[in-house]
Amino acid sequence: MGAKTSAASVYGKLSSFRMMGYGLGDAANNFVWGMTSVYLMFFYTDVYGISPAAVASLFLVARFLDAIFDPVIGMIVDKTNSRWGRFRPYLLFGSIPLSVMFVLCFSTPDMGNTGKLVYAYVTYILLGFLYSLVNIPYSAMSPVITQDQRDRTKLMTYRMIFANVATLIVSYATSPLASWFGGDNTAKGYQYTVGLYAIVAIVLLLGCFKSTQERIPIQKEVSTKGGLKTLAKNRPLLLSSFAMMLSGGANTIFFAIPAYYFKYNVGREDLAAYYIPVVLLMGMIGMACVPFVEKRIGKKNTLQLAFLITIVGSVCLYFTSYSSITLIFIFSALIGLTLTVPWVVGWTMAADSVDYGEWKTGVRAEGISYASFSFAQKVATALAGSLSGILLTLTGYVANQAQTVTALHGIAFSLTLAPAILTLGAMVLIYFYNLTDRKYAEIIQELEQRKAQQA
Repeated sequence: MGAKTSAASVYGKLSSFRMMGYGLGDAANNFVWGMTSVYLMFFYTDVYGISPAAVASLFLVARFLDAIFDPVIGMIVDKTNSRWGRFRPYLLFGSIPLSVMFVLCFSTPDMGNTGKLVYAYVTYILLGFLYSLVNIPYSAMSPVITQDQRDRTKLMTYRMIFANVATLIVSYATSPLASWFGGDNTAKGYQYTVGLYAIVAIVLLLGCFKSTQERIPIQKEVSTKGGLKTLAKNRPLLLSSFAMMLSGGANTIFFAIPAYYFKYNVGREDLAAYYIPVVLLMGMIGMACVPFVEKRIGKKNTLQLAFLITIVGSVCLYFTSYSSITLIFIFSALIGLTLTVPWVVGWTMAADSVDYGEWKTGVRAEGISYASFSFAQKVATALAGSLSGILLTLTGYVANQAQTVTALHGIAFSLTLAPAILTLGAMVLIYFYNLTDRKYAEIIQELEQRKAQQA
């Protein structure tokens, strides 16, 4: 019997209810992540009144600190042993602190220029820490939910579609809700809107906690030395982590710039409210196709195809006239179709690499493995978020004023060619990824044999 069938028979096929329940967790996370990724830079510069250069430094410092927290949190998770399991208690007890800090991050106390910057640093760094405290164990839980390859891909597909739905809601509803809550008081509108999202996030995280199960037996505790050992010898994890770091950076830049692009380059600020929803809807279509495409050509080839389409669409968008609204949306929809595919395939690769690490070293360390994956993404976010601010500053961007030709070019480059270059780097790294679907099936079969012998 093949390993794929073996894993399914021992632990049972995963029901759609369980898959959707797991997806609720990333919907909650992306009310937070989506709002900060899409709107926080714009909120800081155009609502709270912080300079783009200061925001660039803030993003760089905060994300690097956040990245340092991740391995520590991963090691703590690997040592967790509670009546709720190793990973689920973080959803239960972390939901409210995360949501409270989310609201504080989008609040605007009048403190003067220095006070504003200090407040932004404190709240943004704490938000990143609490987000990791919930998101790392949430992500690390997927390998103990199922070892069946097809179920695992479906699980990641549900997760990412739910995440995209949350991001879609945020990108489409934030501006209308902020206007409705705040009227002429934009700061109040943002705060109340984020307050609503925070309540929704709490409900979704608790729903995820209630509807998920940790089904795959794991070691009761993983030593720090053992966790680092399996991490260092895990080539698939390291390659996929660095590839997703570059891909995540491309995503960060791509979703942070449209508000500027439509306000200044296109001269149609109203279109920004439709742009990201269109991109995300196409992304959900792309992600829904992943299980079918992957079944035919495998994870690695699916990912490479997605990278290639993203690069082609980005280059075409760069050369599109600002007045060609239809072409702008067509090429952006093409980018959206594949831009989020790495979110499905990449996280599936991360789950597979946990099993690879156990096979290679005898140590199963979900926490530190997923922390390294999260670490790579946080570094990407730090560099990409900072790069966006630096590019705007270097090209002469000044908030709420007509922009120079150089500034307009900087905005267009940030939206198109910068993500394309990062995606090309990710494509090169995945070329060397060596954990094929056949190899993974052999690994699972051998792990099952080891467990049977030990029993």
